[in-house]
Order: sequence, then C-alpha cells, then structure tokens
Amino acid sequence: MNTMAANGIDHEASAPRPRAASFRTGGWRVDPDLNRISRNGEAAQIEPKVMDVLVRLASEPGEVVSKQQLLDSVWNGDLVTESVLSRAIAELRSHLGDDARNPTYIATIPRRGYRLIAETAPLAEAATKPPTVPAPEIHPRGRPRWRARLITAAVAVTALAVGIAALGSGQLTRRVTNLAGAPELPRLIVLPFDNYGPEERSTFALGITDEITSQLAMVPRLSVISRTTAVTYGRRSGTVRQVAEDLNVDYILEGSVRWETRPDGSERIRITPQLIRAADDAHIWSASFDRSPSELIAVQSEIGRRVVEQLDLTLPEAAGALAAADLDAAAYQAFLEGRAHLYSDEEQDFRTAIASLERAVELEPSFVRAWAMLSEANGLLVHFGFDPSQERRERARQALEHALALGPELPEVHRARGFYLYRCQGDLSSSLDELRLANRSLPNDSEVLVGIAYVERRRGNWESSLASHQRALELDPWNPSFIWNMGSSLIYLRRYEEAEQMFARAIAVAPGMRTPHFILATAYVLHDGSTERARRVLDEIPGPRDQRWAMALWDLEVFDGNHRAALDLVESAGVERWKGVPTSLCACLNERALGLDAAAEESCGEAIGLLQQDLEEQPRDPFLLAMLAEAAALVGDRAGAARQLELAREIGLDDAVVAADFAVDLAWLEMLRGDLDAAVDQLQPVLQTPARISAAVLRGSAEWAPLREHPRFQQLLASAQST
Repeated sequence: MNTMAANGIDHEASAPRPRAASFRTGGWRVDPDLNRISRNGEAAQIEPKVMDVLVRLASEPGEVVSKQQLLDSVWNGDLVTESVLSRAIAELRSHLGDDARNPTYIATIPRRGYRLIAETAPLAEAATKPPTVPAPEIHPRGRPRWRARLITAAVAVTALAVGIAALGSGQLTRRVTNLAGAPELPRLIVLPFDNYGPEERSTFALGITDEITSQLAMVPRLSVISRTTAVTYGRRSGTVRQVAEDLNVDYILEGSVRWETRPDGSERIRITPQLIRAADDAHIWSASFDRSPSELIAVQSEIGRRVVEQLDLTLPEAAGALAAADLDAAAYQAFLEGRAHLYSDEEQDFRTAIASLERAVELEPSFVRAWAMLSEANGLLVHFGFDPSQERRERARQALEHALALGPELPEVHRARGFYLYRCQGDLSSSLDELRLANRSLPNDSEVLVGIAYVERRRGNWESSLASHQRALELDPWNPSFIWNMGSSLIYLRRYEEAEQMFARAIAVAPGMRTPHFILATAYVLHDGSTERARRVLDEIPGPRDQRWAMALWDLEVFDGNHRAALDLVESAGVERWKGVPTSLCACLNERALGLDAAAEESCGEAIGLLQQDLEEQPRDPFLLAMLAEAAALVGDRAGAARQLELAREIGLDDAVVAADFAVDLAWLEMLRGDLDAAVDQLQPVLQTPARISAAVLRGSAEWAPLREHPRFQQLLASAQST
C-alpha cells in the first residue's frame, strides 16, 4: 500500500500562485506551473502546495529555510500545523526518490528547517499551463477506510471491488458465452501489434492496438475480447489454434507497426494488419498502410472498417466519426501513451498516464476523449487511495467538465462521468445510470460492464453484480484484476477456498502484480484464523518491502498479539500515515498493549490532532469519527469514545460493503470501551451477511480476546460455525 499520497496536503481552494519558471534540481526537471517533475522519460504530478514547498526551497538553494518561513510563504498565514509541512516534505522525498537518512535532495536541519542540497539551476524555457475552467467546489464522499481488524493494508485498495472469474481461461469463456440463450456472436481478439521501432515506441504500438480494439468493440453484433486479456495472453507464444482454444475466439487480428525516419527528418509509419480465421488458420484479409503520423486515426478507422466488412457487419457511425477527427499528431500520440499506462493498479502508472493525457489536451484542447480519459485517470488515484484529496477529485471533475462541454453524448463521456460519480462522489445511483448509457454504445467494453458490477455490489445487489461481471469476464477472461476481484467478492461471501483459487489464478496470469498476493494473505487469515500461511505469502511477495507491505505485516503482528514487533514496524516506517490511518494511532494501540502508558498518551494525542484536522474537511466521515473513538478509548476516555461512536452511528451508509466493514469496526470499538454486550449485538447481524469477518478470526485473533469468555459470544461463534 502506498501511503505517501493517501491524503492531500491542502484541500482548500487557494488563489493561483504567481507564474514560476521551470528549473532543474539534481536529475529532475521541475515545471511548477504544470505541477510536474520529469527525468529520462518518466514524469510525476505533484500536489500544488507540495510543489510550492519545493519552489520555496529552490529559491534559496543550499540555504536553510525555516519551517515558519515555509508555512508563511506556502500557506499564507492559514492555521496549519507543522505536521502539514512534514507531510509535504515526505511526499517530495517520495517523488524525488530521496532518503531522509541519507538525503541527496532535501536535508532536515533539526529544530531549524530544511535545505535543498541538490544542484539547482533555472531553465531558459517556460512551461505552458494546461487549460482550466472555474467550477463550484466539489464535496467528496468518504475517504480511505479505517483499518478493519485484519490485514486492511492488503485489501483497503481492493476489497470494495466485485467480480466473477475463472480457474481456466477457455473453459469459463465457453461456459458463459450464451448465458441468456441469446444467439452466439462471432468472437474476435486483437492481439498486440508488434513494435518494430525504438523501444520507447512500444506503448504507442499498444495504443494503436487499443484504438482498433475500441472501434471494433462498438459493433453490436461482434464480441470483442478486451485489451487486457489480449495483452496478457499475447505475451505467451501460441499457435492460432491454441489461441482459439484458450479464448474461444473465431477470428484473430494481429499485425505490426514500423517506424521510419526519412532523410528530410519526417516520420512515416507502416502498419501491417492481418485477419485470421481460427477454424482453419486462413488469412482472410491483410493490408499494408504507409502513412504519416498525422494520418494515423484514419488508418485505424480503415482497418476497423475493413475487418467488419470481412465479417459482413457494419462499423457504427460513432466509430467512423473518429476518423474525421482533425487532431494534432503529437497530441494523439500522447493520448495513446497515456491510455497504455492506465491498465495497471500501480500509482506511478496512473501518474504517468495523467502526465501524457495532460500533454494531449495541452496540445489539442478540443480532444474530448483525452479529457474524458484524464478524468478517469485522476479518479483512479482517488479510488485506489493513492490520492483521495479534494484537489485530486477537483482535477477529475474539471477534466470531466471539459469533456461534457465538447461531447456530452459520446459514450466515452458517459463512461467517464459514471466512473467519476462512483470513484469520486460515491453517487451509486447516478453512476449506474451513466454506465448503463455508456454500455448501450460500448457493448464490448468490459471496463464499463465491470464498473456496473462494482456499483451493484456496493448497492448490495449481489446477483445483478455477478451477472454483469460474468459478462465482463466473457470479454476479458485473462484480466488479472477481474480474477482477483472475484476472489475479493468470494471473501465477503465467506467462500474462502474458492477465493484462494481465484488469487492463485490471478498470480499465475500476472506474477508481478502484488495485489493478489496481499489479498490471498487476507483470505488465509479469514479461512484459518491464524497467520501461518499469510506470513508465507508476505515473505514471498514480489516487489519492495514498502509501506503497503509493512502495514500488512503490522496487522498480522497485532492479530497474533506481537505488539513489540508491530511497534517496531511503525517506528521504522518514518511516515505520518498509512493509507489515511495515522501511524501514531497504530503506535498508541501497540504501546497501550505493552503497558507504555505515557508513550500511548502522547501517540494518541498526536493522532487525535491529525484526525481533527481531517474532520474539518469531512465532518461526516464515519471512519474518521471511529478512529477518534478508538483514540479516546485507548487513553481511557470512555465518555469521549461513546460520543464519537454516537456521531458515527448517526451517519447513514448507503454503500453495503463499506457498511459491513464499518459494522465490524463498531463492534471492536464497543469491546475496546468495555461494553461487551454491545459488541456481541453488533457482531451478530454482521456474521449473517456478506462481510470481511469470520468466526475463525473472532476465535483466533488476539484483538478479540476480551470477548472470548463472554457466554453470548461463545454462542455466537458456535452458531456461525454451524452455518
């Protein structure tokens, strides 16, 4: 779990800062008016206030800038604490790849301030500010959930999703092809076009594949396998017959992209597609298009048109209209590159996509699909908890406003609005309406279908959700995200063995994707009531031992009652928050269990201060109130805990999944403040409905030990075990 961007640094509207010149610091180019840093082809977006801190430090390179000077110049006298500045410095270090202990960019001068120690110099050229429009303030709904009582670090990003997937790829695809008795449609897959140009053009070649797939996906009488499955499967070599058998497809479109630079410096692109009939491996159509980059859209549309003609179908007007778009070639290339980076669950990929899409709309302000996709990309940072700040939500909204102004009836705009309402506003009903509108014109868009499934899941409509997700898996059977989301759904339904199989399948499809490993650890704990298998998963998980990994391990240590080991993890983290949860609150829990009462009082006091700041932004967030109740209970303030709990209970939750998680939190808090009967009352209905809690956890976790001897709790466990 990435915690550095879990909370925004500044959530209030502020006056635009004066235009600042671009400069270099160390190996990074800094463009203040774009809120962007970049080097060697990679880019990252920086929150405006965080950028202001960097600009202020760069105004006096090598000199110590006091904390008060930074607060005065960046926050203009607003009442903020030094912890806000500390978060900004931590986020800067994260983006710059800096180490606080051995800094190469920002050095901390104890009791004085900070110093920019990297070599810093201005650039001659200035950055161009992307277009913005004024808009009313958006009030976000919800924040990253408060940690539940097990491995929330592993699932906070993911457990709100719902899915249906398959243990085998082709087997499931064939089984669900004709669910409702509808006539079977011809099935086609567009395999990733081979890139015969420079390596940096590989994302561009993928983008071309995406665009052709998107155009063909608009054909109502054609079933098109989605891009993620095509890319995942395309990495494995196989014959045409093997592809047909594994994915149950009738036709395969493949091809190549070649780049050529002419003596006069102009570029040419040669795209060579071929359509193959899987039944007999017959090449029923092929062509070669030698064009300039400015003609790329027309070529893609021509390929789509020729393919559907071979299948005796018709390309819809909406797809043909794409060819008529008169777009800047560089803008379109940036759009394709941005799109290619969105098929991920990693923060840096989302930020890279945003940088490319911002470049696209900067070059071509009327590029409606780029605006729509930019809104979705910002919304993904919110939804995955990497940056749920109001400022990030506002960026998503502003991009959507541009798209709505340019093409309100385009299906891609309906899709973007549906995902914005879901990810940034929590407006489930309106989101569902928009996604259904998008689905009418994008019948083969598996992301729209799975979005409908996610919304229905949150509404508590399990059957509708599973039906929509099953259709999505028919179109995208090798999508690892869809597969592990099925496991997430099965966790809530307490079908743990099936969930474990789904995570194993997702790991087999995408070994480097970390999320399935984290949630597999969760499934093991829920199933076993112990951490033995979960610990093995964390030991073997690919990638860095980062904050996401540390918080998952912290939950396991707390589960087993190893509070000294858990506290060591908190103290070595060096961050103020884990996914929106103050690390000081985690420390307080450990210190109280270890009998370190004075330290616990100090840690909880720090946590309360941070949470009260957050409540100023979102006074009706039940999870913030629940965390305040926990802090109060840990320092013995039972009356204060009761007040916060009462406020939290008054807030209605129309999200069925979040409500289930919150109910578990409330039960634990009732136990913590000593009301064991109230805790049992809270747990009883939770164990009878889909939720991320199990009798095995209640029986095995040290956190629930105070309830063990309670007669009603024992009866509850016996009843849950028998069902």
